[in-house]
Parts: sequence; structure tokens; C-alpha cells
Amino acid sequence: MNVVCLVYRRACRELLLGAADRRLLLRLLRELSVNTVQRRLAWNSKEQFITLWFVSAGRFPEIYQTAFPGWLARQLPFNIEPHEL
Repeated sequence: MNVVCLVYRRACRELLLGAADRRLLLRLLRELSVNTVQRRLAWNSKEQFITLWFVSAGRFPEIYQTAFPGWLARQLPFNIEPHEL
């Protein structure tokens, strides 16, 4: 859970998100966290992260209207293209 908090704080600081986008981002990060544990997958593996992203972000299609996916792609410990998200 600590990682989710850090990602959330950093994204809010760097992206200038409004209140609605902050709530959406927090819901997405919680969903990612839950799916990570339930599916026993890792955020630091590209293939596993993409699986987690599709499972989680699919519940929040409006996330693609924000700057978060592009920002997140630049923060990951591996190279991921925006079209992969």
C-alpha cells in the first residue's frame, strides 16, 4: 500500500489534477493494488504490469481523458509505450 500512496502523492504534485481527477486516480491506484495482491502479479514486470493495467483501468475508461497514463508510462522501471497502455 505504501507504493500506491507514493505514486498518488507524486502524481498529484506533478500533474496539477483537479478534485475529480484526484478521486479517479486514487480509485484506479486502489484497484491496481487490489488486483496486484489477488492475482499475485508484480508492478515491476512489464508483462505483468500490462495485465494489471488492463484489468484495473478497464473499470475506469475515463482515466484516458487525463494525463495520468502518459505520466505513469514515464515513471515505470521499464520502457512502455503510451499505446501499450
